[in-house]
Amino acid sequence: MTASLEPSDETYQLAERFLRVLRSLDRLTKIKPDQHIEQLNLNQLRTLIQIRNYPGISQKDIAEKLEITPASVSIAIRQMEEINLVERIADSDDGRIMRLYLGAFGKKIVRETESAQIATVANLLTPLNSEEQRMLIELLEIALKHSQIDPPAT
Repeated sequence: MTASLEPSDETYQLAERFLRVLRSLDRLTKIKPDQHIEQLNLNQLRTLIQIRNYPGISQKDIAEKLEITPASVSIAIRQMEEINLVERIADSDDGRIMRLYLGAFGKKIVRETESAQIATVANLLTPLNSEEQRMLIELLEIALKHSQIDPPAT
């Protein structure tokens, strides 16, 4: 259920502030990509993120989640496979289905990116004491739990 709010409502104004904070956090956690990653197009990057978040995902599921054609996913996968960002493994129950996983280079890129992002966010949290840090994270987790957002696998 979506709330119907007016710009004068406090919740509306807080939502605007929160959105600005989220945009700042998004910019803050953007890490300068490796040269191979810079060469990837948007569909390839979005596909790589889906594989990272959902190891073993099928190409069909990626196409549905990203709302792109299966052919576009297939092309993206083929190109990323060439530089070992991803690998395809036949499904153990149905060999016609290819499950997608990060390749060795893909795992390396994800590890390096996540380490840099964690360091950036830790730096952001530093002005808060331990209790405030915990409270901030717990409140955000509660809000996400009650939203319709599909959290990535951890």
